Amino acid sequence: MDASSGARKYAYMPSTSLSSLATISSSSYGSGVHRFTVDGQIAVFDTQASAGSVWRTVAYSGLGAGGKAFFAIKLFEGSADSIGALWEVKAPDTSDTNNKFNNLGYTYSKPDVARMADGTGIVVVGNGYGSFTGRASLYVLNANTGQFIAEIPTPVTGSETDNGLSSVKLRVNSQNVVQAAYAGDLKGRLWKFDMSGAAASSWKVAFNGSPLFTAPQGASQSITVQPLLLDHPLNGKIVYFGTGKFSETTDKQTSALQDFYAIWDGDNGSGNIVEANLQPQAINGTVVGSGNTYYTTTSNDVDWGTKKGWYLPLATTAPYVGERIIYPAQTSRGRIIFTTAAVNSTDPCESTGTGRLFELNAATGSMLNYQVLDTNNDGDINSSDLIVSGLGIGTGIPVVASIVAGTNGTNDNKYVIDSSGGTPNKILEKGGSANVFQRIMWRQIQ
Repeated sequence: MDASSGARKYAYMPSTSLSSLATISSSSYGSGVHRFTVDGQIAVFDTQASAGSVWRTVAYSGLGAGGKAFFAIKLFEGSADSIGALWEVKAPDTSDTNNKFNNLGYTYSKPDVARMADGTGIVVVGNGYGSFTGRASLYVLNANTGQFIAEIPTPVTGSETDNGLSSVKLRVNSQNVVQAAYAGDLKGRLWKFDMSGAAASSWKVAFNGSPLFTAPQGASQSITVQPLLLDHPLNGKIVYFGTGKFSETTDKQTSALQDFYAIWDGDNGSGNIVEANLQPQAINGTVVGSGNTYYTTTSNDVDWGTKKGWYLPLATTAPYVGERIIYPAQTSRGRIIFTTAAVNSTDPCESTGTGRLFELNAATGSMLNYQVLDTNNDGDINSSDLIVSGLGIGTGIPVVASIVAGTNGTNDNKYVIDSSGGTPNKILEKGGSANVFQRIMWRQIQ
């Protein structure tokens, strides 16, 4: 769409959606079950077909519950009038082991983009859920043509046929060349894929085929969000993610304990991390102020000599029965920011739910030692406010849509939207005057 006028500039319908046209155009549509068509997560990147070629801006997306396909649309290449479809890949209609995309399931995964050592642009995705094989695997495609480059399957445990890989986060070097990929699966395992070799044939599951981390409850703690990577103070990366699933009707009635995790992938790590290797934090208090409910958490330090990260257990009782993480975490000013989701209803038609927003020290998971939210609702954040870690959102499952940094030391704004369909909430948070440590990074602009 044209940003100024709202006029449509281009429309694209994946081939897998064509079979649904008769159903959704019927006058009786709406009286039965909703038919999903294009419901995937969109990612927009600048990429090149090869080293030295023209840069183009491309949108990549799957179909979510709408189908088993990924597609790419060129948004810009020299001019805004160059928009057009680039490619589409999809699973076969029936199982075909000779088809390279036979293991592609419903494409909930958010794509991520980097390039190979030879300059080839690549898009990397998890295979999704409900594939013919029921295995979890990583797909690597040419970012500009969709051509298959590699599939890296994870090891199968027993007769496992109901797994799938979720959204992928790539680890790159200073030249945006891929080094590794991280993604979770429906069995509560976080995988690292070693992609440091120049040739795709050398890529493999890291740690000799073992997970980087396994949640204690396994399949009851599915990992469906895209991980977030931050530099560890010593070496390697900290991988942030939460557990929980919200893609099936039965998920609305689950109440299993879920957690938010921060896992240290050190330079000399060996994987196989479990919860006992982590420093626990806890939600330990409730404060009501100015019409809102706020939450405090513990401030336990992390001994990096003996621990491999930290975790925060979520609620299992009212008003947050079945609290889980279904949106990826974000970071700002040394803080880790994430939202939770809870549908406190046995009614499978209930979808509004509720949730909370949390802001913690990114390195340790502890409660911040300064005021970060405007708890007295006076339009400023200062010593008159309480030191808290979280905020109850009320009606609707929340997600942080964006964080807008304040200027000249003013406070930041978080824009939170929720499933109730109302106006986005603007939540004030501590800005640049907070005494927090941030590492300054740079990357050469191509």
